[in-house]
Amino acid sequence: EQYDIAFAAYLLNYAANMDQLSKFCHVINKLLKPGGRFVAINNNPMDMECHHPDLAKYGFIKTCQCPGQAGARIQYKLLNDQGEVTTIVDNYFLPASDHIGALEAAGCSDVTFVPCDV
Repeated sequence: EQYDIAFAAYLLNYAANMDQLSKFCHVINKLLKPGGRFVAINNNPMDMECHHPDLAKYGFIKTCQCPGQAGARIQYKLLNDQGEVTTIVDNYFLPASDHIGALEAAGCSDVTFVPCDV
């Protein structure tokens, strides 16, 4: 079955390399009707730095190794109300150019990144 729209929240950043990202994008595109849309919210692929303000007050700590390097691990430590780590989630950095290339190779067009203003 195909759909008019597909939405993914923090899916693409589980791809540790271009091969995995390409597979994700091909599956997504296969699920879309011609002219369908794929909308995603993800780690910022344009964030080449690893200095982030203290996020513990929001219930998590974000760290990364080798900032700006394709495949660099981004780790989220989720905290309980006492500030103790309850869950660790690993994501990976891939630059915007890799995301665009993988989506276009999968058959997506008009790939656009829209910054989230907070």
